[in-house]
Amino acid sequence: MKDPVWGGALDLVAAKDNHLLTESEKKLCTETHIPPTTVLKVKEHLMEGAPRLYYTLFDMRALSGLDLLHAQKIFTFFIEEGMLERHSVYHVRFMELKREQEKEELRKAEVRKTRVRMTNMIRFYRKANTKQITDFLRVTQGKEEDTLNKLIRDLGPEPIEEQVAELAELDGLTTEDAVDQAMKNIAEGKTPAAPPKEAPKPAEAAAPAAEASKPAEAAKPVEAAKPVETAVTPAPAKHVDPAPPAPATTTPPPATPAAAPPATAAAP
Repeated sequence: MKDPVWGGALDLVAAKDNHLLTESEKKLCTETHIPPTTVLKVKEHLMEGAPRLYYTLFDMRALSGLDLLHAQKIFTFFIEEGMLERHSVYHVRFMELKREQEKEELRKAEVRKTRVRMTNMIRFYRKANTKQITDFLRVTQGKEEDTLNKLIRDLGPEPIEEQVAELAELDGLTTEDAVDQAMKNIAEGKTPAAPPKEAPKPAEAAAPAAEASKPAEAAKPVEAAKPVETAVTPAPAKHVDPAPPAPATTTPPPATPAAAPPATAAAP
């Protein structure tokens, strides 16, 4: 059996007869939104005269004028307070209520574990802050298991214990505390403000200021582009071996004929 969404705790400051309630009765009224006058009326009826042998849930409904769900709450409260000690007839119903309450506590514990695992995922993969965690848990109420499976499918495996511990060291807040704070904000209808943006470091902030403080320099005339002089290196002259000298040809002078010997006189 699920608890209804009450829309936050009831403010008893201005409630009528608030000062007549005990601390446990104030807690009952705050959590269940049962008016203090109703609690006091039922209490007065139970305490006056000789106690009845037994009360049923429908007797409590008629006595309090509440709906069945709220009558069950106030019925259980007075049994736990010892106002209805004889359980001979309604003890079975009382034990059923206790078992349902224990099951509901177990269910809430399992849901909280799932929310912690979901929050670990968005803190690790998406670096979610307190406001984003609150908004995320608000829109995923009642869909925790499906949401966790989708996160694992889309983002990856769940972070290990060492990674979760690193997240707590960075933010100064454990995931369990972050989930409890987010659910408290949801119950009270609060939305935490987004964290302020980080201020720039001094060195980074000084750089733009220094640039702005410099006087504007006069625009320099743009010089015409000079032609690029390219040095031309003459190609080295090829070495050419000199032609060998032509062989000297000596033409002998024409031979002069030998002079004829002088004629000798014939002997007589």
